[in-house]
Amino acid sequence: MQAADHLDGKRVLVINQVRIFTGTDVIESGYVVITDALIAEVGPGSGPSIESLPHGASAISMPGHTLAPGLIDCHIHALSGNANSIEQSLRFGVTTVCDMHNSPHDNEELLKLSSDPANKSKYSDFKCAGLGAVVENGWPIPVMRKEFDHLPHGRCIADKIISTWPRLKRPADARTFVDQQVDKNHASYIKMFHEVGDTIGMDDVLPQPPMDVQAAVVEAAHRRGIVAVGHAFSQAGAIALLEARADGLTHMFLDKAVDLEGFTNTMRAKKAHCSPTLALCGSQTGESQDLQQRFLDDPFAQKMLLFKSPGRPVGFAVDQPRSRVGLEHAVETTKALYHAGVPILVGTDAAGKDLGMPYGLGVHMEMYILAHMVGMSPIDVLHSATSVIADMFGFNDRGRIEIGKKADLVLFEGNILEDPSVLCLPIKAVWREGVCATAFEM
Repeated sequence: MQAADHLDGKRVLVINQVRIFTGTDVIESGYVVITDALIAEVGPGSGPSIESLPHGASAISMPGHTLAPGLIDCHIHALSGNANSIEQSLRFGVTTVCDMHNSPHDNEELLKLSSDPANKSKYSDFKCAGLGAVVENGWPIPVMRKEFDHLPHGRCIADKIISTWPRLKRPADARTFVDQQVDKNHASYIKMFHEVGDTIGMDDVLPQPPMDVQAAVVEAAHRRGIVAVGHAFSQAGAIALLEARADGLTHMFLDKAVDLEGFTNTMRAKKAHCSPTLALCGSQTGESQDLQQRFLDDPFAQKMLLFKSPGRPVGFAVDQPRSRVGLEHAVETTKALYHAGVPILVGTDAAGKDLGMPYGLGVHMEMYILAHMVGMSPIDVLHSATSVIADMFGFNDRGRIEIGKKADLVLFEGNILEDPSVLCLPIKAVWREGVCATAFEM
């Protein structure tokens, strides 16, 4: 290694003697050089010697640890501008969160918080869809009302929020809607809803979203160079989204696949991805509360959580017969997609408000389920929480430990995801854009 003259005048950190998961492959013993906010060097062997580094540079050796790209949660909702969505997430190694439908005003405030250089050590980066593509009386109107029903005058609060959402009624509305989300509401992707209600006991309440409108939304998103992803809790809704050419599914459906091989082949043919949100699926059916409590009781979780109470189950499918609707079916379908090579993405649908999954910790729950219920290999689970999301969403500046990428990093103790008795991943440190999170302070 030659003298590191090119590092002069920059904030420099060298991490040496560490196992590196680059987002693509594994370096059993290597080094990473961070200059300011970016990865400057990565490779096997030893990095620059401390003598060759500019004054003020730091170097740490971490044998027995694993360095990985910062985790990404590709599905949250930061309702009411809840800053825990970005603060608590960073404490659990999640350096980027992707909001999937929220008030533009609240998103604006979170974007300001997360982009302030002074806050890199406190908050995750924040990406958003702006507002989702809602049809008249359609999803997520029912869940928004449930989010607020425990508050005094909660229904009035929810309905006031809902009244600000544009409704798509015809294909001609799609282009204006998408342009508004991108140009005014900072959307990095578009969120759709095709919830027909047949797995959550609401098929006689929710309207069928018009297929020509859905297809027009996807076309408008692609015209702007971004992906369109869609919500559905049933196979019928998921198939409709694929027919509309959606790029991915933001949930796995809850019912047993009628034709599992046929659905899997369709996903592959459409080159679609899936973020199954299996922990959230269990919250919908009331089946994941015990697992959530186990994670909440983990010592690392108790240290890092800002809100320590368990989230109430979302519970829209809790009364549905398990023979037809349940977490088991969602896991079975996810397993089939994984073995068929369909990209699987880690997302939680965490929304705060004491409902569903906790921010940050929910990513650890989802990764655990993917490893120990779906049967994904540990390295594939890490792919699903880092580089796969970056690839599918077009986040070309993150998701891998490569020269020129953001220095969003997580340092784990030992090898990870291999022991089913380990719940929370053993995080030693987190860096966002080269700045160590204050919850760790190496």
